[in-house]
This record gives sequence, C-alpha cells and structure tokens, in this order.
Amino acid sequence: MQVAGNTCICDLSQARSNEDRDRWMLALERAWTTGAHLSCECPRQGDKRLRFTAGRLVREPGKGFEHAPACVFYFPPRSQSGMSSYKVGVRAADTPGEWCLEVGPVITSPLEGFKQASSASSTMFSLRALFDFVWTIAGLNAWSPEAQSWRTVRDVNDRLLEAARDIYLERFPLVDYLLVGTPGVKEQKRSNRAKALKALEASRPFIAIVPLAAWSETREQASDHRLALTDFDGIPAFSCLSAEWQKALSENPFVVDAWRGGDRVLAVILATPCSPRLARLEKLRLVPVSAAWLPLDSAEQRWMELKLREEQRCFWKPLAFDSVSSRQLPDFWLEEGSRYAIPIAVRCEASRE
Repeated sequence: MQVAGNTCICDLSQARSNEDRDRWMLALERAWTTGAHLSCECPRQGDKRLRFTAGRLVREPGKGFEHAPACVFYFPPRSQSGMSSYKVGVRAADTPGEWCLEVGPVITSPLEGFKQASSASSTMFSLRALFDFVWTIAGLNAWSPEAQSWRTVRDVNDRLLEAARDIYLERFPLVDYLLVGTPGVKEQKRSNRAKALKALEASRPFIAIVPLAAWSETREQASDHRLALTDFDGIPAFSCLSAEWQKALSENPFVVDAWRGGDRVLAVILATPCSPRLARLEKLRLVPVSAAWLPLDSAEQRWMELKLREEQRCFWKPLAFDSVSSRQLPDFWLEEGSRYAIPIAVRCEASRE
C-alpha cells in the first residue's frame, strides 16, 4: 500500500494465525479509509488496485484478469468462456456485491426464476450457469501449484461462500440462499440449518451444493426416491422424482462413468423445503470434479487435468454456462506467465491406458 507517497508491503501469507491476519486486515482497512492506495503485488503488470467493501479486501470491479493466475484476486477474461454470452454487468457502487444477475420479477424469492430458466435468455441464468458462475468466481475452475494448500473440503466451501457474498440476484445476496456440505464444521452445520429453516418459514426455495454418496446400483436407480448424499451436515434430505434424476444422469454420459469409477460428483440442487428434515427437489445438476475440485466433462479432460497438475502447470478450465455459441471452447487455458493464455484441446486416443 501507499500512504502519503510511502510504500509498505504487507504479506498476509506470513500471518502466523488467524488472529494475526485479522489484525493486519483491520490495519489495512483503517489505512484505506484514511486515503491509502492498496494494490496487489502479484507478478503481473496491470491495474491491480484493491479496496475494502463490507469489511472485506476485494479487487476493483472488472479487474480480475489484471492479476496473475495464481493470485486470489484473479478472474479470467469473460471472452474466454461461456460467460461471454451473457450481458452480466458490474454491480452498482451502492451495494457490496461485485456481480449482479438478472433473475426476473422477484415476488417471494429471487430463486423462483431458476425453476423455468433456460439457455434461451442472454441475461437470465439457469441453475447450470449459476454453478459455473459461482465456481469461476471462487477460483475453483483454475489450478496453480500454490492452490494445493487450500483445496480441502472446508477451504473449498469457504471459497464458495465468499463467492456467493459477491453475487447478487437482483438486490438479494446469493449467500443467504446457498447451503454447502462441510463435514464436522459446527458453524457451517448451524448456518445450513438456519437457512433451511428460514426458507421453510417463508415457503421459498434454496440452493445446495453437496457431493453424491459413493456409487451403488441401488443409488443409481434411485429406488427409494431420495437423493443419496454425503457431507450434508444441517442440510435436509431431498425427495427426487425419477424423471428428474434420470434427466440429470443423462445430460452427460461421463457423469455416470465418473460416479461408478469413484470420482467425486457434486449435486447442485434447487429445492423447496417441506419440513425441517425434508425438501422437494425442483432442479438438479450433477457435476463430476477432480481431486482438485475442477469440473470435468470427459475422461480425456480428467487425464489431461491430472497430467497438468503433476507437471506443476498453471491453468484453468473455461466453463460453458448456458452458452449456445457455435464457438468451440478449449478444454483448458494454459497460463505460462505471458500476457496471453494458450488454449488446450484434448483429443481422444484409443490406445491411451
């Protein structure tokens, strides 16, 4: 940061405890409110100014691509993913969120529009696109060697909730409607229960992101009409119609292959609560993810993603959102320190083991 022309570098990664980090952040916020200029020191040229919003240190709106790919403030250019098909704007300065999504008329809940949303609109997001958006903002579609330290379940879910605080559905923060499964974390369990109970009292839907339980033939057939999940602390059980379950399984053949092979598969759920312990599933998307939590679409992508991580490369996967563009997205963008990313397209090889 710069104060009265003097430069001071604050490396938050060197904090010995959360208490130290909180004290440093408080000192930075005080300096910023008195006129200090804050900027990120990541190794890339560009406009890397930072600011405080609602007590959080954030990048300048729309400047994420100016940061280095390994930086926590990095956000890939919209033109290099399916996000380019939306007219998504930066949220007005009188609200704390960086992003605002159009969700249609809000009567009882900003999530009502997701029940009918499809790829037909260039502004309204479907459930599929909302997951891609949250995942991108959280930085979970990207990888660098430095990311290894924060790819635990708890850290990933903390990132998701931070991203949800930056997303507003019209004037409503997404974090108020998002439940995530974090095993063994009492605070998150209480938060999930409180959000689910509030949704029940208001008769409004909520969104949950929870891993499927390990594959079994019975679970694949959904014979008990209940979604089989794991890490669901504080999240209600979900009743699921067979048609909705089969639709989610058939959207991408790799979903079933990945689940049967032992890969982690996330259930992205839009549901309306029926009781404190049960909710009715309205929409479902199933997303296979790698051990590093990057979304995968095929066995070839799984092989390439693992190869890139083993080679300590820096890369990210462009997510499709609801893009209907004929332009083919690459499987990955490779960041090698230059100003421009290198596209990678994976080709199937029959002889590959």
